[in-house]
Amino acid sequence: MNESHSRTQALLLIQKLLDCRDNSSPLILILDSIAQTARPLLQEYVQRAKVRRSDGTTPDEEGLHLIRTDNTEEAKHQAHRTKVVFVAFETLRPPAGVDEVIRAHESTPATLQQQIAAKASEPTRTLIILDSLRTLCSDASLNIAHYLGNLIAPDTTLLTVFHVDQPLSRSGASPYAPSSLTLLKYLATTVLTMYSLAHILAKKSARERSLAPPRFGLDEEKEGIIQGLGSCDSRGIVIEMEHRRKSGRAVSDLYFLPTPKLDTALSKPREKSQIILLADHPLYGTPTTADQEPQAASDLGNITFDLGLTEKQRRDREEVVLPYYDAQRGSGPGEGGRILYDMGVEDDFDEEEDEI
Repeated sequence: MNESHSRTQALLLIQKLLDCRDNSSPLILILDSIAQTARPLLQEYVQRAKVRRSDGTTPDEEGLHLIRTDNTEEAKHQAHRTKVVFVAFETLRPPAGVDEVIRAHESTPATLQQQIAAKASEPTRTLIILDSLRTLCSDASLNIAHYLGNLIAPDTTLLTVFHVDQPLSRSGASPYAPSSLTLLKYLATTVLTMYSLAHILAKKSARERSLAPPRFGLDEEKEGIIQGLGSCDSRGIVIEMEHRRKSGRAVSDLYFLPTPKLDTALSKPREKSQIILLADHPLYGTPTTADQEPQAASDLGNITFDLGLTEKQRRDREEVVLPYYDAQRGSGPGEGGRILYDMGVEDDFDEEEDEI
């Protein structure tokens, strides 16, 4: 019962974070790499922002199947389109469904902040997406904490992406100051780390066989290898969530977000993706006892000899008297543990030995 309750709470929490309901997490930090990009997750955020209702809830609280609104008067009355502002530092083609696009490479940080504030000044719920923080974090004269804090408002959710495999050049920064990644993790109320499903399954398989976990991409430290095999798995992405509640208690869990199927005509997802716990994934979850018993039976079937006992062999084994069994009972010839020894003709009696 407790396990079922914990699973339900975990699913409700990730749904609440993906839907940006009730301003549950004002600053969300996404950590991605060349092994797994955050673009599918950004598309999921944009798609969910389009189907939110006017009361801030979604048609499905457990994320099983979200209803996609159509372009009708009834749907317009039920659905409330959250405004999505996409700040593109390195993206040429933003995700489908974005309302406003700001080309950040054409502006200075101060001008960019004014443009974002102007786009988010409308009295509607706004989702601001920064596709990369590398440019802002590389500026040593910029206080990234103060800069991001000015972008957050009561009805605004700030979604940022940080590439962990891209080095930063902060010339002139204090050597005693924390790194940009450390500071961002401290500021963010939710940290989402991206992993490739193929890499997670390979590491789990090695761990079950007591082998060293494999390394991929830059971690292999081999010349010429940048992106390892299995990167950006088309089946979906693995998300490691670390969320800090208002009380300060941290909640963490692993999830799997399948890649939505695309409509070839509209190039848009047909329906919302169903996010699940990684432990519930059929390729990752631990098999149950019922699943293990047929496997054990099939393994025994390949043995050329019988490991079982017949009924006669089982009766004969039960009738065998174990050595010193009477000594264990404290009665009989052994007298509770005393060892009786009868000398044979070949034994040589030694007077110096203790009496037996």
